[in-house]
Amino acid sequence: MIYSIQMDFFYTLAPAIDKLNSTEIVLAQDIDRNGSVVKRFIRGTLNDIKNLMIDIDKGNVENWLKNKHFYEVLVKDRPTRIFVDMETNNGDKKTIEHSIKVLIKAFRIFCKDPDCEFNILDSSSNDKISFHIVGSDKSPYMKNSFHVGALIRRVTCFIYSCRINKQYSEEFTKNDIDSFFDKDDQYIIDDVIYTTNRFWRMCDSSKMSSSARVLSAPGCNWLNCMVQSAHITNIKECLEIDDSEPVSTSKKTMKLYQCINNTWINVDKDSNYQ
Repeated sequence: MIYSIQMDFFYTLAPAIDKLNSTEIVLAQDIDRNGSVVKRFIRGTLNDIKNLMIDIDKGNVENWLKNKHFYEVLVKDRPTRIFVDMETNNGDKKTIEHSIKVLIKAFRIFCKDPDCEFNILDSSSNDKISFHIVGSDKSPYMKNSFHVGALIRRVTCFIYSCRINKQYSEEFTKNDIDSFFDKDDQYIIDDVIYTTNRFWRMCDSSKMSSSARVLSAPGCNWLNCMVQSAHITNIKECLEIDDSEPVSTSKKTMKLYQCINNTWINVDKDSNYQ
């Protein structure tokens, strides 16, 4: 098989991201290996990836690439757009769509930009409601994916505070806050994804295990929904709600923080509040 460009392929992540330079991107692709779904990794420049996608659309690739099951590997220390995964197996789609509008309102307040825009990607099915929200060209880049996580945890603390204390406003009504919880009263924002080398499913792709659920939206494509760039200088920072520097964590916000005497305490680090 002849590709438009020579690219590097790996079966494990470590060599794929080893000595990664600022012009290179790493993608993961679901593949079938002895009946199990595993990842194969692709490393190249943005132009390499563009040419690969052209080859895929032409069918000029090996079988393992013909169906798009791609993920962007979000490496640490690289400017990152705001990205959010919202999902539930027992919710109302219109309610979830309303919560997305409320979330974007919160992001605009944080960014101090009422014109800040986001791409809303849908991969819902009859059994599951699933949305990805990704910053557009009219939204900021954060310092790294961990700072995005800190922003999501701040928003999460705000949502839980409003609900627990029954403190609502015209800007964030009870209906707005309740829209972040499904019919089982489960929080619909996945707040545990802001970890090192996170695999973030790309626009126009599906998981191999659920090929019918393609992540897409009108006017969106894999290129304009890429989350990271190494060449952004105007970035925002967001410290944790206790003003600490964000780090990789897979723990839920409410397992990390508690509001004690009107102060948010990281109970995961502070043994006095274990």
